[in-house]
Amino acid sequence: MKRSPIVHFNSYFRIDGSIHIIIHVLSVFFCINLFCLGANAEDNFFMEPYVGFSKLEVLDSSTTYKDISDNYIIGVRSGVRLNKLFLLGADYHAGGPYQFGMVINRGSWTTKSLGIIFGLDYKVIRFWYSYYPQSRIDDTFNNYSLTGTGQKFGFGLELNQKIRVNLEIMWYAMTKRLYPYLEQDFSQFVPKETNAYLSVPVEF
Repeated sequence: MKRSPIVHFNSYFRIDGSIHIIIHVLSVFFCINLFCLGANAEDNFFMEPYVGFSKLEVLDSSTTYKDISDNYIIGVRSGVRLNKLFLLGADYHAGGPYQFGMVINRGSWTTKSLGIIFGLDYKVIRFWYSYYPQSRIDDTFNNYSLTGTGQKFGFGLELNQKIRVNLEIMWYAMTKRLYPYLEQDFSQFVPKETNAYLSVPVEF
């Protein structure tokens, strides 16, 4: 069923509203930790941009067919290290464009995700889990977008004080497909992303 441009705009507004919720929650979190930093010298803030390679594997849930594409990813993590061990903060992640064949209708996908990261940092090695309440895949060839959630597990090794090498696996759960004037429930594709990249942590 077709929707008016106003309904279409409101649909996007509701989706993007979750990003504003994340920003508000993290703002409160950072304000609390800014206060705590004065009392605990073991805590410090960090920012960690990253860039690398990504493989996106897409399985059609109704068949056994799948398609695989690879390209670059970029992103940034930012938050606080508590007691020089625990990580808590935000993670922004983007990848593509990924070019697919007939299984994905010759799609050209770009991915964007914003979420929260939790982890353990033993300096030389680090483990983390990220949850993305808002993940989006834009198919610029077929003119639609997929929205849903994502989860990521990863670990990283310290090469030196300035560079880390990281490996991640991310799963998407897409629940909506958005056309210019139409919104549909969606569960056909099951994307999985494998990432390898270098990051540059900065602490302050």
